[in-house]
Amino acid sequence: LKLTDRMLIVEAAVLLGAARLALATLPFGRYGWWLRLGNGRPAAEAPAAERIGIAIRTATRNVPWNAVCLPQAMAAKAMLARRGRSSVLCVGVMPSTDGVLLLHAWLEAGDLVVTGGPRISTDAVVRYG
Repeated sequence: LKLTDRMLIVEAAVLLGAARLALATLPFGRYGWWLRLGNGRPAAEAPAAERIGIAIRTATRNVPWNAVCLPQAMAAKAMLARRGRSSVLCVGVMPSTDGVLLLHAWLEAGDLVVTGGPRISTDAVVRYG
């Protein structure tokens, strides 16, 4: 890997940890600003957003904690915002067959899904950004 790609992975790992810590310890009002990072800025170019998505996925596989979809989307949103690019963090809610609510988060930059895999069909989606 190039040094720039390695640095992106390190940045992703640090932000995954920060996002997980914020989610575990703070009420929503204290970290909700994170979900609105980068609003009103130009959309991300596909290559930059793709590289950030790859860095997030690589870091997720290598951190010693479970980095699920919401911290991944938060970390990628912060990385894009640091580079002056907007994105939309989406949180979807869908009931499962056994009545439990399933939650999923993903990050979109323009037409590209940066983290969270393919968009899911949900009953309710909240968009931040």
